[in-house]
Amino acid sequence: MARPQPLPKEPYYFAFNNKEITFAKGKCPYIGTFHPAEQADKLLFERLLSQSSYNELAKDTQFQLFYASMDAEKERLLRCKIKTILGATQGDVGEVIKIHGKFKRAGDAYILIVESLQKINGEIIPISDRDNNMVAQKG
Repeated sequence: MARPQPLPKEPYYFAFNNKEITFAKGKCPYIGTFHPAEQADKLLFERLLSQSSYNELAKDTQFQLFYASMDAEKERLLRCKIKTILGATQGDVGEVIKIHGKFKRAGDAYILIVESLQKINGEIIPISDRDNNMVAQKG
C-alpha cells in the first residue's frame, strides 16, 4: 500500500503488487502502524507509478509505503492467527495493548511473525511463533 504524506484534501491511495498499481479514491482503509516497505519494494512502486496514468497526480508527493493485505480473506487469516496466539497466552486478551511483530519474506509472500505482546501494566510477553521456523526453513 502507498498513501500520500501529508494527506491531501481529497484523499487517495495506491495498492500495488509486483505487476500492477491500482489507484483508489477515498481514505486508505488501513490505519495504525504497519511494517514499512523494503527498499526494493519502494523502487518497484516508483517504477510502476512512473509507468501509470497517475504519475502526474503523484508528482512531487511523498508516500508512506507499507505492507497490508489486499485480500479480505487473507486479512481474516491474519486476524485468526493473532487470535490464536492471544488464546495461547492463556491470559486476559483485554489486557493486551500492543502486539509486536514483523513480516518476513517467505518465497514470493510475506508471513507475519508475532514476537511479543505488551500488557496494560507494561509487561512484555515474548512469543515463540511457529511460523518463524517455517520462514527459517524456506529462507
